[in-house]
Amino acid sequence: MLFRSVLSLSLTEANQLNGKEYFSSLSIVDIAKAAGFETFWVTNQVLYGIWDNLVSIIAYSTDHLVTLNKNIGASLKTQRYDEDTISFVREILDAKKTNKNKLIFVHLMGSHWNYCSRFSKNFLKYNGPLGKGQFGRLAGKKDFAEWINCYDNSVFYNDHVVAGLLKLLLGREGISGFMYFSDHGEEVIELKGHDPALFTYEMVEIPLIAWFSDPYHTKYKTKISALKKNRKKPFPNDLIYDTLIGMMGIETDRYEKQYDLSNDRFSIKENALVTMHGTRKYLDLDNFNYLQIGRASCRERV
Repeated sequence: MLFRSVLSLSLTEANQLNGKEYFSSLSIVDIAKAAGFETFWVTNQVLYGIWDNLVSIIAYSTDHLVTLNKNIGASLKTQRYDEDTISFVREILDAKKTNKNKLIFVHLMGSHWNYCSRFSKNFLKYNGPLGKGQFGRLAGKKDFAEWINCYDNSVFYNDHVVAGLLKLLLGREGISGFMYFSDHGEEVIELKGHDPALFTYEMVEIPLIAWFSDPYHTKYKTKISALKKNRKKPFPNDLIYDTLIGMMGIETDRYEKQYDLSNDRFSIKENALVTMHGTRKYLDLDNFNYLQIGRASCRERV
């Protein structure tokens, strides 16, 4: 998808397959609030920026908004590191219990460029020259080595932050779930970042992690079974909206079960998979990782 509006599709009923317009669609926050959830948004990204207008509207529609980043405009700078979100989420979880379920969104800065500014000195794990066996002639370029090392350190740090957020749920009573996903990837080797004008398929290959408490496993056995069944199927993140509705057990007519990863009927035909707002087919000869690894593993499970 065009990276400026990825979350606009991920968090609304609009997606690349149903053709709905995100600016006239309900958001997952609208659905959750109608179902009685108390909603929270904790962000370390710019809310008043040129890339995040609709996302900001969704954020402001939550019951509680916590903003760590006070910059505006096209800035990608932060005053605080992402791990500061952990203490705010802990406070939300530790607050006096009410009769409402809680839905918490945490919007991290993650590994956005400038990679070197995304982690504290304690996470300077990768440093120095690169190995020629991995990077060939590029290994000897100082600027390239710094770029790669900083990116790897930012991923190392992001893993720490995501783990810290997940650990807040471990051992807590009741039904709970956790999902982490990226809005886009990065073309690091070719120094293209995620500029859609320089598109490569590495820019749209992202991680998705889901965890659920033991009581959730007990109550929603069929959802857990479907998630396991579907865990390696191609999954575009503009279907997060339907998947969250399924995971939370919300009943609504603004939901499509074939787009819900936690539903046994989740199904997308391979030739229908698209990205970049439908301008790129996912089944493409340039999409080497999917053709060589992802597609092969899909065939093995058939």
